[in-house]
Amino acid sequence: MPFKVQVGPPQIAIHHGQTVLLSEEDAQIRWPTDKGLYFLDTRVLSAWSIYANGTGWDLLNGGATAYDTARVHLTNPQIPTQDGPIPPRTLGLVISRTVAGGVHEDIDITNHNTKKVRFNLEVSLRSDFADIFEVKSNSIVRRGRIATDWSESAQALGTTYRNQDFMRAIIVRASGAPDGARAALPEPARGDIGVDTGLVARPADRARGTPRPPEGARGQEPPGEEPREEARAGEARPRSQAELDLLRALRLTR
Repeated sequence: MPFKVQVGPPQIAIHHGQTVLLSEEDAQIRWPTDKGLYFLDTRVLSAWSIYANGTGWDLLNGGATAYDTARVHLTNPQIPTQDGPIPPRTLGLVISRTVAGGVHEDIDITNHNTKKVRFNLEVSLRSDFADIFEVKSNSIVRRGRIATDWSESAQALGTTYRNQDFMRAIIVRASGAPDGARAALPEPARGDIGVDTGLVARPADRARGTPRPPEGARGQEPPGEEPREEARAGEARPRSQAELDLLRALRLTR
């Protein structure tokens, strides 16, 4: 008797507790689609893209490696720079993500060229805070007010949504930029975070980003699962005064 094999859409889906991340196969979150970072019933991140001097990256392979972890390997097309074009397929970009309450993201870039290259690494973010049922019905109505704040000292981008007594927020914190480089938010602020990156031949440079939902809104461990050691370590990290100031500005802590 013939049977029907159903294949789901090409996407990467990882989750932990009440947090779900859906992305394209190349780790991008394109808008408008149903992809995004969901917490409870709200999409707190609706677009995520990464560029080198405004140029996108080409997918090699990738996918989910566990229910809460994904890894994607990309390479570059030709990238125009002020020092001359970077030849295609000479840079390797690895995006590693782990969902544990929020999302921890590592961005590793390896230069396989024979000379040093320099370019601006850009991550573009967008948050629409749409209700999950609005996303599924493809009928999103803007309500309330969305505000974005960038803290240079904390290297953190905070976006908060308020509609009467309803509130959701997301904080994206950048760390681990190579050679002491710091992230910057271009003006006017549009949710684009950039790092000026100079890469010598071969070694991997790493930048970390940690999008996470509001304080006090962490997801629960899946049934039968013990808490991960890295999740415990991440939650024990003391916050800097600058980050506490940002949280207070978003009214997420006292």
